Amino acid sequence: MNTHFNLDTPETVIAAVPHLIGFHPKPPTLVIIGRKDNKITIACSLDLDTGEEAISVPEGIIDASASVLLIGYGLREVTEPVALAVAFLVGLDNVTVDLALIVHEGRYWDLSADSPGDGIAIPAGPSVFDTVAVAGGVQTFPSREAISALFAPAADANDPAMSAALAAAQDEVKANPDALDRLAAEGIQLLHKAVHDTDLPGVDVTARLTVALTLPVVRDAAMTVVDSGPRRACEDLWIHLVRHAPPDLRTAPAVLAAYSAWRGGAGHIAVAALAAIDDEHRDDPIAEQLQRLMDDAVHPTTVPAYEPGQPLTRTRRSSGDVPKG
Repeated sequence: MNTHFNLDTPETVIAAVPHLIGFHPKPPTLVIIGRKDNKITIACSLDLDTGEEAISVPEGIIDASASVLLIGYGLREVTEPVALAVAFLVGLDNVTVDLALIVHEGRYWDLSADSPGDGIAIPAGPSVFDTVAVAGGVQTFPSREAISALFAPAADANDPAMSAALAAAQDEVKANPDALDRLAAEGIQLLHKAVHDTDLPGVDVTARLTVALTLPVVRDAAMTVVDSGPRRACEDLWIHLVRHAPPDLRTAPAVLAAYSAWRGGAGHIAVAALAAIDDEHRDDPIAEQLQRLMDDAVHPTTVPAYEPGQPLTRTRRSSGDVPKG
C-alpha cells in the first residue's frame, strides 16, 4: 500500500481507512492512524466496549507517531468521549492530533472544527484509494467476520483421505520413537519445497507437514522461513494448513499464519489467525507473544527475526510499511 497519499481532508481520511486497516470498520470502533515525517507509519482499530470505564493507547502507536488521525465509528455519545480521551492521552506523550472525526450512518462530524448538528454527508461512490488498492492487488475485507472466514475449515477438511493421512502420520510417530527424527527431517524438506511451489500441497503432503509442525525443530525452521522466504507464498501455505487441520493440530500453522501476516503488515489477518486456535491450546508461548505485540500495536520492523528459544520482543524504533489491524 502506498503510504504517501495526502490525507488532508475528512473525506479522504474516511475513504482511506478500510485500505489502511484492511477492512471496513464496524461500530463502535476507534481507528487510529499514525504519521511521522510526512508518512503513515501505523494504522489500527480498537473495538470499543461500551461498558469500559477507561481507555488505553497501545504503546506501539506512541512509538510510531508524531501525530495521529482519530476516526470514531458509531454513535457520538459512545465514540466522541473515547476519541477525546485518546487525544488527551497521546498529547501527554507529545503526539499531536491532526484530525478527529466521528462517522455514523453515512455522515461525519469533525471534532476539531464546527460541524452542523446533523453532520456532513460522506460522498458516495469509489475513491482514489479503491482504484489504487485494486490495481495493487490489495485485498480489503468487508468486515472482521470476512477475514475470519479465511481460516474456516475447508470443504474437504474431513475428507476420508485427509483424515486417514493425518492418522497415519500420527500413528507412525507414536509407534516408533525413531520415526520422530525421520519425520522431522522429512518435514523440513517438505516445508522448503511447499513454500516455493506454485501450487498448494495435496492430501499426503498437507497431512505429513501438519503433523511434522508439532515437532519444535520443524516449527522453528518454519518460523525462520517466514522471515526469509516468499511471504505471500508462506501466508497461503499456512492458511491452507489451518483450514485442513483438526483442532488439536491447528496451533502451529495458525501461529505461522499469524506471524507471516503480522510480519507483512497485515495485522488484521494475524488477529484472525490467532483466533483460529482451539481454546484448549491458547497457552502456546509464541501465540501469546504475538498477541501481546499486536495488543500493543508494536510495529513489526521493531522486532528482530525469530530465533529459537528467544522471545519475540521489540528492540528498536519503528520504520517501514504500514501495519494494519
